[in-house]
Amino acid sequence: MANVFPNPANEEINFDLTDIPLDGSVRLRITNITGQTFLDRKVYGTGNLLTVGVTTLPTGTYTYCLYQKDKILTKGKFIIN
Repeated sequence: MANVFPNPANEEINFDLTDIPLDGSVRLRITNITGQTFLDRKVYGTGNLLTVGVTTLPTGTYTYCLYQKDKILTKGKFIIN
């Protein structure tokens, strides 16, 4: 599982991908607790840290999923305050 910080967040969220085997690009999907998708895009890492701006997300609880092709690499939750 990726370490996500800061949690709760208000400007950006960081995904520490040190323990996640990456092979090229991955997709990041962020949804709220009702299932509404706020972000679903291909991301390219340069190193082991992925930083995503979250200033446009409303306050609440979100889930994330990092996947490659049809394989889930990691998933979890974070809070925007």
